[in-house]
Amino acid sequence: MPINVCDYHYRSFVHQVVPEANKRQIAVIGMKSLGGGSDHKGRLVAEKVCTVEEARRYSLSQPIASLVVGIDSMDVLKQDIANAAPSSRWPRRS
Repeated sequence: MPINVCDYHYRSFVHQVVPEANKRQIAVIGMKSLGGGSDHKGRLVAEKVCTVEEARRYSLSQPIASLVVGIDSMDVLKQDIANAAPSSRWPRRS
């Protein structure tokens, strides 16, 4: 399900769906952490709502089992690994 910084404010999966799924012990797989878009850069980043790092860290701080990310180069892979490192993450929400 889409898990991104704008979800917090509009028809929120983070507030409405994820808690119920977790209560039922259903693993949530997050996606669209950069807000989607066809340019492979993400609408939230392209429109300067947030940085890639902020977007990924927010999504990873939510009570999800995994986050699906697009990787189209070795640089993007390295960036995503760095963002997923425990020392770079915001405190996890429960």
